Amino acid sequence: MAESKFAPKTQAEIRTIRNESRKALCEAIVILGSATKLARALGIEPEIINGWLNISQFGVSDRYAIPIEEATKAKISRERLRSDLYYK
Repeated sequence: MAESKFAPKTQAEIRTIRNESRKALCEAIVILGSATKLARALGIEPEIINGWLNISQFGVSDRYAIPIEEATKAKISRERLRSDLYYK
């Protein structure tokens, strides 16, 4: 299987993706007013957002990058949330 040229290859790249994702997620929380409001907009439990902030290797789940972009009316882009998967 061919390796994506955009897939992270080193731990440093993974840390960068995670940190960028967390920063964008925090901005989305501010835009929506709280983690609870963001979770409600996504139809998930607030604990999942907490996990993205504190546990997840890549930050935001790839499944929710586009819904967060939509919930923030594109103020937070999917590229910022998951730069390993989306790029311009």
